[in-house]
Amino acid sequence: MKAIFKREFFAYFATPMGFVLVVAFVGLLGLMGLHVTPRVSSGADWFDARRLTMESFFLSFPWVAAVVLPALSMRSWSEEYRTNTIQLLATLPHKGATLVLAKYLAMLGFFALMLAGTLIWPLLVIAGGADQPLGADLPPILSGYLGAFLLGASVLAIGMWISSLARNQMVAYLMTLLLCGALIAWRFFAGVASQGMGHGATMLFSYFSLELHFSRLAMGELRLDAIVWYCSLSAAFLAFATMVVEGRRYR
Repeated sequence: MKAIFKREFFAYFATPMGFVLVVAFVGLLGLMGLHVTPRVSSGADWFDARRLTMESFFLSFPWVAAVVLPALSMRSWSEEYRTNTIQLLATLPHKGATLVLAKYLAMLGFFALMLAGTLIWPLLVIAGGADQPLGADLPPILSGYLGAFLLGASVLAIGMWISSLARNQMVAYLMTLLLCGALIAWRFFAGVASQGMGHGATMLFSYFSLELHFSRLAMGELRLDAIVWYCSLSAAFLAFATMVVEGRRYR
C-alpha cells in the first residue's frame, strides 16, 4: 500500500498538471474571495477599494472544488484502463480496497497541499483586521477550512468512483463535474421542489446537498452531523469504487 501511495502521490509532481491545478485552485479562490466595493466607481484608490473576505472565499469554495478537483481524480483509474496497467495491479497481492485507499490517500494528500496554498488569503484577512481581536477571526476560519477539506474529500471520492467506471479521463472529469455540481446546487433544487410542503420537508430534501453542511461549518458552526455526513459520503463512494475495481481486476 505504501508503494502505491508514493507512486500516486509523487506522480502529481512529475507532470505540469499538478502545478497547474495548484495555481488554478489558489488563484480562483483568491479571485472569488476578492470583494470589490462600490467605492471603486467613486474614484477611490483601487487597492483601498478592494478587500479580501473569507465569507466570499468560502461561498465560492464548493464551486471551485467542483471545477478543479475532478481534474485531480479523473486519472485515478481511467489512466490505468487506458495504459492497461490495471492488469499489473491485478497481479499485486493487494485487495481492491487497499488499492482504492492508497490512491485516495495520495489524492487527499495532494489536495491538502493545494488547500494549504490558500492559507495566504486568511492571513491577509487577519492582517487586514488588525483592529479586531484575533479570536474573532479564527473560529470561523478554522471550521471553514475543516469543511473545505471534508467537502473536497467527498468530491475526490465521487471522482474516484466515476473514474473507475470511465475509460476516458475527460468523460470522468465531465461526469464528476456534473454530479458534484448537481449535489452542490441540490439545496436550491430542494427548496424549489418542496415549496408548499413546509420548512421540515425543505430541510429534509436539502440535507443531501454538499453545500448545506459546508455553509454551516463555514459560518463557524462546528457540527458533528456535518462531519459524519461528509465522512459517510466519502466512505460510501470509496466502497462503490472498490466494488467496480474488484469486478474489473478479475475479468
